[in-house]
Amino acid sequence: MLNPMKKFKLFPLLFASLLMLTFASCGDDDDDDNNPAPSNTELLTGGMWTGDKIFINGSDFTGTAKSQFGYDVTQATLNFDDNGTYTFTYDDDDSNTETGTWEFTNDEKSIILDEGTADETTLVLNKLTASELHMEGEFSLDGVTIDAEIRAVR
Repeated sequence: MLNPMKKFKLFPLLFASLLMLTFASCGDDDDDDNNPAPSNTELLTGGMWTGDKIFINGSDFTGTAKSQFGYDVTQATLNFDDNGTYTFTYDDDDSNTETGTWEFTNDEKSIILDEGTADETTLVLNKLTASELHMEGEFSLDGVTIDAEIRAVR
């Protein structure tokens, strides 16, 4: 039979163990409910995008696009507003700017720019996060249609 003093010495250890288990099982499991993932609209319209890379027909043209086409992708900016408009600036002095409309299509996996106009373009979203935008589509450049993937960052 155990001595009553020895039982008393075991009590704090048992109490501490139970207390630790109680705190460990009472974690905040509602984090995902309180902070839901942002929607694609929130990700797309969350700020200015700056050009990072351009791939034409699968080849990286980021460094050669300026010499071949007069276009420096790293100076381009793209801003999507939540009111359905966009602004695309080709260079750093804002002298070449295009504006138009945009909307999601295909369960928010694609974007249609300037729907119903001669400039209508559909871009497939390959990646959309808070800091990266990868989209691809067919573009007409000096009368030639090319397949291009444009990557932008924030």
